[in-house]
Amino acid sequence: MSSSWRSTSTSTWQDDFVYLRALMREGSPYEVIAKAEEIAETVSDSIRVAQARQYVLAANMNLRDRPGVIAALARASDAVENCRNYRLIGNFHALAAWADFQSGSLKNCGLHLVNAERALEKMSDTGEPAASAWRNLGLAYSSIGYYEEAESAFGRVLALSDATMWDKGYVQTVVRRALARDHRGDSPGCAKLLDNLLSDVPDETELEDIPKVWLNFAARRLETLGGTSDIRFGTTVDLPLFREMRLLTHACHSIAVGDGQSAMDALEHPDIGGNVAGVAEPLRIRSLALSSLGRHAEALTTERELICNIAGHTERLRPLLLDSASALLDQENLRQTVARYADAAMTDPLTGLPNRRRLDRFLRDLVSRGAAAMIGVIDLDGFKAVNDAHGHATGDQVLKRVAGIVARSVRIGDLLARAGGDEFVVVLPETTAEDAQSIGDRVCEAVVQDEWQRMVIDKTVSVSIGWAPLKPRFTGVADAIHEADQAMYKVKRARARRVPSD
Repeated sequence: MSSSWRSTSTSTWQDDFVYLRALMREGSPYEVIAKAEEIAETVSDSIRVAQARQYVLAANMNLRDRPGVIAALARASDAVENCRNYRLIGNFHALAAWADFQSGSLKNCGLHLVNAERALEKMSDTGEPAASAWRNLGLAYSSIGYYEEAESAFGRVLALSDATMWDKGYVQTVVRRALARDHRGDSPGCAKLLDNLLSDVPDETELEDIPKVWLNFAARRLETLGGTSDIRFGTTVDLPLFREMRLLTHACHSIAVGDGQSAMDALEHPDIGGNVAGVAEPLRIRSLALSSLGRHAEALTTERELICNIAGHTERLRPLLLDSASALLDQENLRQTVARYADAAMTDPLTGLPNRRRLDRFLRDLVSRGAAAMIGVIDLDGFKAVNDAHGHATGDQVLKRVAGIVARSVRIGDLLARAGGDEFVVVLPETTAEDAQSIGDRVCEAVVQDEWQRMVIDKTVSVSIGWAPLKPRFTGVADAIHEADQAMYKVKRARARRVPSD
């Protein structure tokens, strides 16, 4: 056990992380729950409490303890509300997405996925704690069937830590992606992906137990498709999730050696639930087992059931994730912003954002307290052309959409206001110029990446942002934003010089 963990009263959140992670890797979920509960109940540090609650949630998920998951979700949610740490916010939503998907709550699953990614994009943490949060998001994406998003998340894992492509999450994602090809009729494609994965596996001593379980399964699954592999790793992990994987591995081996009945018997085991490799995978293996027994009519019936399962899964997911969930979150974010500034005299009627009067009060409060802040002026590029080409109704929709995008990109405690026309102002208290520029870059990228064609806009909408520090001598909004306004026009002029005229 890690020697860095000392005692509940003297350890730090970093010590807790190393200790609980080691317990989790040893396959000791009950010990994880006991120790994490002790931490959560005896310390006052909000980060330690939130982190401990999330380990309790993850351990209950590994145990497939549905009542335990429900109780742990509620406690983890309360803890993260009191924490306001982007790593833990993102990690919580990743775990919650996974749990909601398992329970069939797909709408909540989609919202959690978007919340998770947005929080993790904002975090400044590095190292294994940050990588672990991205890993959990990648596993959630992978379990649901969003393999490109999963691989992108694992790219973050590799960048933030010393993990390799044999990271447990990445191996699972590659295997699930291969299986999805087979389920859709592309058995050669599945075999190729599995063969590529297994072609350069490191020595057993360099691997953790979980990737060993998945690599054993991949090797035996490849054999059901006519391939070969001599990989046979020994493992000690005995969680319910991986008992299912061992049963599926045994079934695949039985099919490969011509013992279809042994495969059928393994598939009847109560630990087979379709929660690890997907609901479709036990059906596909059953079809292969029936075919090996010469029971082709039953195999065909099973294949039809498999196809219906895949079609139903796709039909439920695609309208939901991720674009629709993103729009829902933007609307909710704006609704909450309006609620915080409900006084009509302080609110812009079009976007629901604070107006110049509310901005003036916010800035005066900062100056009176001697607080530092960065001010950003955000202006839409070419907005007049949008109004001229598509009318003011569409222009208003563009302004509201931009308001939603920017609102989701700034942080808790920042203020976003509409200054008038197509100009917005964002105030970032206690923020360096470098961090402000980073936030501005994120805002610009988010605006450009939105699907404006859905609003019948025939070109991409973009914004220009200028930044300046808040002056200690404040005479009004116009004075406060003057330097940022000039910086914004400088950005516009530089951009215009880079774009050749027609």
